[in-house]
Amino acid sequence: MSDQTVLFARQPIYDAQLNVVAYELLFRSENGPHAENLMRGDQATSQVIINVLSGPSLDILLDGKPAFVNFTGNLLKTPPPVSSEHLVVEVLEDIVVDGETVRALLALKRKGYSIALDDYRDLPTMRPFLRLADIVKLDILDLGLAETERVLQALKPYQVRIIAEKVETYAQFEACKAMGCDWFQGYFLARPQLIHGRRVSPGQQGVLRLLALMQNPDVKFDELESVIVSDPALSFKLLSLVNSALFNLANEVDSIQRAITMLGLERIRSWGSLLALTTLAEKPRALSACALLRARLCQRLGEQANSTTLAKQSLFTIGLLSTLDAYLDMPLTQIFETIAASPAVRDSVLERSGDAGLLLSIAQHMADGNIKDIDITALATLGIGAAQLEQLYIDSVEWTEQTLDQIFV
Repeated sequence: MSDQTVLFARQPIYDAQLNVVAYELLFRSENGPHAENLMRGDQATSQVIINVLSGPSLDILLDGKPAFVNFTGNLLKTPPPVSSEHLVVEVLEDIVVDGETVRALLALKRKGYSIALDDYRDLPTMRPFLRLADIVKLDILDLGLAETERVLQALKPYQVRIIAEKVETYAQFEACKAMGCDWFQGYFLARPQLIHGRRVSPGQQGVLRLLALMQNPDVKFDELESVIVSDPALSFKLLSLVNSALFNLANEVDSIQRAITMLGLERIRSWGSLLALTTLAEKPRALSACALLRARLCQRLGEQANSTTLAKQSLFTIGLLSTLDAYLDMPLTQIFETIAASPAVRDSVLERSGDAGLLLSIAQHMADGNIKDIDITALATLGIGAAQLEQLYIDSVEWTEQTLDQIFV
């Protein structure tokens, strides 16, 4: 049985310059929308908070930005077990305005929580909340643009930030921006992203330890040897690889120590990482093919690129590391908290920054068949044309198939 489960969904909130300023965390069930509709609001919000606290770390999940979470009337009366630094309490539109609710909001304000009013309408029943609110969210699909503008005028006397939500087109985004909305949320900008959690198996923990060791710039040969020999499957694959036609050695290598010496530190980092990942038995050969193709194409592109900033010896590793999320079923940001990769490698993979990040993006688009997304103009600045890219891709595909035949023996 799979230990993968949907924890919640995360939808970004943007400012007028399309920078992410916050996230809304939404309940999602792995059983689909019907199960989500059946779950009561109290239970849904509680489940989101529990999953936030027990899932990926808040720093990784939120990138230092606040999270909006829906609160029912009942939950407002119980201080949430999340720091006010991270949480914006979003008051649902169906909450009854009474003395108890107002006292609960005042208590939250005193604890430092920001208060957001969801789906606000300019109605007498909702106005008492305005003096407690920091943020007001307007559902522009429900209100319509004309009513949105009227409500915005009515809100001018209050010191509140306005979020236009359900922004589904560029025209709506521009209209809301012109009206004076501060932040924006909706499918035009980004759909909710499902956040999954997975218990890391002992085998995966070993792989992560090995990957971390291989990315350590100060690692010693004997350290690598001790880790590799502790994994029989990995030892077998490494010896098979070194003795394969890929290296065409005159004499057979029969020790891990000699195999590591023959490959050298840089190659053992790349090959060892790939071989470690292929020991995850539940992952198919097709995933290794994808990883190896991306890594090889990154390497070949780097060999042909006119760039003074590229660390060409790292490109194979960069391509390989960019596939770790698929191998380990974890976000790359979380994985890189464990692997002590250099800042340059980390930024290339996570941010696609610099020439290495550009080559990684191109290699991924080629491997995925997304030819239309390749920035040919940017590639040309590195001295590589479309015809050369195509040939490098074909060569990399052939090399990948030959290599996989040696690894999956």
